[in-house]
Amino acid sequence: GFRTSFLKVNANAYYLLWSDRTTEFNQQNQGDDGAPNFIPIVLNGLVSEHRGIEVDFVYNPISSLEVNGFVSIGDWVWDDVPGQTVFLDDGSQVFVDDLSVMEGLPVGTSAQTTAGFGLHYRGIRSTYIGGRLNYADRIPIRYSPEDIAEGFITADVINNEFDDYATVDLYVGRYFDVGEIMSGRLSISVQNLLDEEYTRWASYVFSQ
Repeated sequence: GFRTSFLKVNANAYYLLWSDRTTEFNQQNQGDDGAPNFIPIVLNGLVSEHRGIEVDFVYNPISSLEVNGFVSIGDWVWDDVPGQTVFLDDGSQVFVDDLSVMEGLPVGTSAQTTAGFGLHYRGIRSTYIGGRLNYADRIPIRYSPEDIAEGFITADVINNEFDDYATVDLYVGRYFDVGEIMSGRLSISVQNLLDEEYTRWASYVFSQ
């Protein structure tokens, strides 16, 4: 971090190796009577790697004006998804290697690149006004390991990321007194001022 009377900057870097993750799904087999049945499968040993950098700042060129912003760049991927033999209650064995295609795919939770830039002005007595530009990119489809194992989604679909987008928000507000011992605030905001159409996230159900 860095601090002066008019500038504050924070910078962070992180690295997380999430080892031995576990997931469960149902594998469909054909029973002795020809009807399909579902066998619960528990897989162990999944590894995901999360790393990234984050920077945010607040700058006051004058006491009544605040300029703020942030940038976050992450790289969250599945690092190792080993095939394995699962032993069932009846003594039989099932070898599961369907998840190996996940290696190197993004962990589908949220946008991995985000940024924002804002202005906040409070130079008018008891009144403030401001706005913010929001940006998101590298937006993967949200999925879970069992979605791939059950065949609901493929690696090609996951790699087809959504388009980046930017939105603009504006707001204005005013503080006021209510009697001698109470105060209040009235504010109005407009989100997505430019009426941008975008996809923030979607699961495999909506992506097909």
